[in-house]
Amino acid sequence: MSNVHARAFRATLFSRRQSEISRRAALYEGLLDRGRIEQYQLSAFNATWTTCLEEIPFYRSWAAKHALPPRIEVIADLASFPVLTKRDIVDNSEEIFRNGRITSAYSTGGTTGTPTRYPRGDRDFFSIYADVYTARGWWGIRPLDPYIHLWGHSHLFGGSRIAQIKRAAADRIVGATRLNAYDMSNEALERHFRTYQNATPAYLVGYTSALFRLARHIENNHPGSRLPSIRAVVATAETVSQADAETISRVFGAPLINEYGAAEVGDMAVSRESTWNMQVLWASCILHLTETDDIQVTTLNPRLFPLINYAVGDRAVGIDVERGNALRLSAVTGRSQDTITLRDSNGGVFTYRPYFQFTY
Repeated sequence: MSNVHARAFRATLFSRRQSEISRRAALYEGLLDRGRIEQYQLSAFNATWTTCLEEIPFYRSWAAKHALPPRIEVIADLASFPVLTKRDIVDNSEEIFRNGRITSAYSTGGTTGTPTRYPRGDRDFFSIYADVYTARGWWGIRPLDPYIHLWGHSHLFGGSRIAQIKRAAADRIVGATRLNAYDMSNEALERHFRTYQNATPAYLVGYTSALFRLARHIENNHPGSRLPSIRAVVATAETVSQADAETISRVFGAPLINEYGAAEVGDMAVSRESTWNMQVLWASCILHLTETDDIQVTTLNPRLFPLINYAVGDRAVGIDVERGNALRLSAVTGRSQDTITLRDSNGGVFTYRPYFQFTY
């Protein structure tokens, strides 16, 4: 397939997604007043809740058990809904998965020791993708822009030869060059540096700790080297410290975008204008901060299984919060008890605190 034909194919394949991205971008530019934003959220929630009650057996049982109303009058009324936890999902999995009729799922919980599965539908990905690129559009990043993906899941780098070929074909369509973030040996970091140096990406995306390790490798071993001119670095999957942000931005010569989300939810808040000004994606979710800064989220996008007043398990610092409804965050602090330690091929230790385990 020629480059011209490849571009035409991608444009056709992603045209519907681009239309949805444009629609959402217009919302974030047009609704700037909290009152209008909350009215939008209220209408979207009542529509979602109606669907839950009419189509999802679990939520009919949940509403009856907790005497929940068929609709709410103001966003603050969500505080009267019970908190939905991972334990609730696990304990009611048979009803949630409709006795095995739903087979596709998101899986999370490796950091807490309690694996949790959530129903996943085809329409979920469409909304998640639109959220990702609506937010990245604030930084001049568009769908199909070429990028370096410093990521890692065993199924992306291992598995059968056929699986690897399929993954490589999918990456080529979306313009991704994938580097293994699970191998942070000096040899691997040098290979990553050479690949990055010889590429022409629009941006770089990856685990915070892996981006930091690569940045330090470049700084220590190749000071003053020529690097691609990129629009931004997207840090995801882990908490970001001030030191992380400063080092990564300095070495790669680009602003750091902090993306916060979860596999079972999608993106919830993303840096806008600066790293530490995180816009909550209020058109897609209601992000509630409790008195102890714990995050509870209610999804508003069309999904096979919406999450209502769901405890993500993370904490955040809000900078635009009224009656718990957060529209902006300055940081996601994560959970200090949830730490994963891995070892690279040379026995080196790779430690991080994850909060987001979704890849696209």
